[in-house]
Amino acid sequence: MSDIEILAYHGWGFDARCWNNWEMLMPDSIDWKSMDRGYFREPRSPEFSASTPTKIVFTHSFGLHQCSDEVTQKADILVIFSGFLRFHPTAAQFRRRSKQVVNQMIRQFQDEPLKVLKVFYRNVYHPQKTFELPREIRDTSLLLEDLKKLNTRERSLPSVKENANIFIFHGTDDAIVPKRKGRGLFDKFGNKAQYFEIQNSGHALPMTHAEKCWQMIQPEILHPVQ
Repeated sequence: MSDIEILAYHGWGFDARCWNNWEMLMPDSIDWKSMDRGYFREPRSPEFSASTPTKIVFTHSFGLHQCSDEVTQKADILVIFSGFLRFHPTAAQFRRRSKQVVNQMIRQFQDEPLKVLKVFYRNVYHPQKTFELPREIRDTSLLLEDLKKLNTRERSLPSVKENANIFIFHGTDDAIVPKRKGRGLFDKFGNKAQYFEIQNSGHALPMTHAEKCWQMIQPEILHPVQ
């Protein structure tokens, strides 16, 4: 039995493979379990083992909305990448523009889903120029359903243990969720959280900068201060 378990939740338009770099970094003492929503492959919903001493949750982007409070309440550590509670900006003029963009994605997605995903990935991986698209979509209707949820849903602040540690990572060049959203999350959690901005990185932060992010939290995960 492993001493540490990590449940990882990917964001909209991705699957469990977005955590491949992290799985390769993990020592044998960590049992890594990736949730898969089922957009491109068979869905899976892993759970914590009751007997594991240290339970950790990783979320990327809309993955924070896919992860329930029932799960976060069990976590000793919560790690949030490129996260948000409400996708659209608060200011009316910026919210209007943001909703127009997502509504256009929704309309186009019904006829040209891979084309919409290609544009989305280009923005997700910015400022990097290269990325790999999924070869085919397993469940187009589920992708569309979740895109509509992203457009309207507001998540409450995740419920966590009183002594839980929270790490929030955001890319300085995130073209999908501006870094002010990450800072806003940090402010809401208060002194429970630590906040890190990674220079020259975008919304694909956990995919493109896994090693850098892991180096920053590894000591507190492997050797927590009691």
